Amino acid sequence: MTRALVFAVVSTLAVWGGAGAAFAGIATGSAFTVKVQVVAGCSIVSPPGYTFTTTAGTSAAPAAVRQAMSVTCSAGTPYQIAFVSANDKDATGVTKIMKGTKSGNADTIAYNLRAAGVNIGKQDGVNTISATGTGAAQARNIRAVITTWIGSTGGRLTPDTYTDLVTARVDY
Repeated sequence: MTRALVFAVVSTLAVWGGAGAAFAGIATGSAFTVKVQVVAGCSIVSPPGYTFTTTAGTSAAPAAVRQAMSVTCSAGTPYQIAFVSANDKDATGVTKIMKGTKSGNADTIAYNLRAAGVNIGKQDGVNTISATGTGAAQARNIRAVITTWIGSTGGRLTPDTYTDLVTARVDY
């Protein structure tokens, strides 16, 4: 069996021109390009939500609540973080409103979302956090702070659960 295999290999080499045969020439084709385009991109991990401590309507507003979020943008990509509330109080979106969930309750609670001393709104370039991407996740601590704790009639708040829905946005 070994002799048959050796014969087959030697026969094949003879047909191809032998083991050490020289090439007769070289032909070249035209040059071609290999490329990939990398574009700027960002992703965001929103804060998981904010829940203030349960408190009586006759008490002082609960303390601020802090949550973490992160943004990952391509290296060198400038970006801005904004928060868009379902109940923005004004055009800038800096002051946000929590509304009661009970029917007939007109009371609201005003609050801000803050980071690094900035009340974060929704307008591009105004009341946003600006940074430049590094290609790695960049963490931010965002605080929710109640700014108005008075019922709609000037008295204490109606007992209720007050909520707002906020979307974190990264513009790049």
